[in-house]
Amino acid sequence: MLSSHDHPFARLHITGNPFSMATSQEHFFHTPATRTILEELAHGILTRKGFLALMGEVGVGKTSLALQLFSRLESEPVDFAWVFTTMFTKEDLFRAIAEDFGLHPDPGWTLLDHQRALQEFFLARYQEGRICVIAVDEAHNLTFDSLEALRLLGNFEFGGHKLVQVLLIAQPELAERLTEPCLRQLKSRIAISRTLPELSHKELVDYTHFKLATAGSQLRLTPWGARRLWRGCRGNVRLANLILERALYACMALDARALDGRVLGAALGEVRQERGAVDNLPWTWAVAAMLGLSMALAFVPLWEVDGKRLSAAAVLWEVLRPNASTQGAQP
Repeated sequence: MLSSHDHPFARLHITGNPFSMATSQEHFFHTPATRTILEELAHGILTRKGFLALMGEVGVGKTSLALQLFSRLESEPVDFAWVFTTMFTKEDLFRAIAEDFGLHPDPGWTLLDHQRALQEFFLARYQEGRICVIAVDEAHNLTFDSLEALRLLGNFEFGGHKLVQVLLIAQPELAERLTEPCLRQLKSRIAISRTLPELSHKELVDYTHFKLATAGSQLRLTPWGARRLWRGCRGNVRLANLILERALYACMALDARALDGRVLGAALGEVRQERGAVDNLPWTWAVAAMLGLSMALAFVPLWEVDGKRLSAAAVLWEVLRPNASTQGAQP
């Protein structure tokens, strides 16, 4: 019988799976881009800029970076509401926001009722010296009506200050949608918009070694292995995690002492067999996984942890805060 400390990679003398799909905030790999974006978004929230946008392709780590932002602002007077699915009517969107802020909307409330309750909540928090933030993941899927409703909600001010900050986390399609004439007012309201890029070749190698080191591994990615990994993922972090996890299995099967070209070749072969052409992976399995998470969270706006009812934002922090987190990868 396996002990609780055993795991599939115990033979490699590492502690856990460094490339797990579970997000690890404690072992987040920063690049110059992530550090810059993190500080700019934090500054935008703390100075009440209003609307902000974080964009990037599927699998580059937008949600992980947003969670880093959550952690970065934990010691600040900030209240977060997180919306993880955008398959909403504008009424449902406002209900989800209200519930995540801890309000208790009546089932019969109209959009105007939700808006009025939220505005009263934002004003009360402002008078207490607190900042309210709405983070909307998958914001590119919002309907035009929902985006316009968010714009109107974000217009609420007091004493020349924005009472709610809205962070739109989205794929590049949002930028295209914002060029539509009906959304030009929202586009003009976005004070800070940043795009999270894929890792460069060097950053991908550094990321691999960083994650291995956090698990106590002495394995190294050879130049040949790095070239194969790069060709397989082109710096997409989520796809890199998938390939590298398979590479650890291949390393054991081949009794290899490094993540070399032979090991990465075997890993890529397995990924191709399981998922189809590697080049198509970011747009198939990753999207399905993200939608699955979004749908699960959509139907449970309030969760229970250790007997306490918590918002979605609070639950994420309970699960992902460094002291509670298990070894994992990003995004």
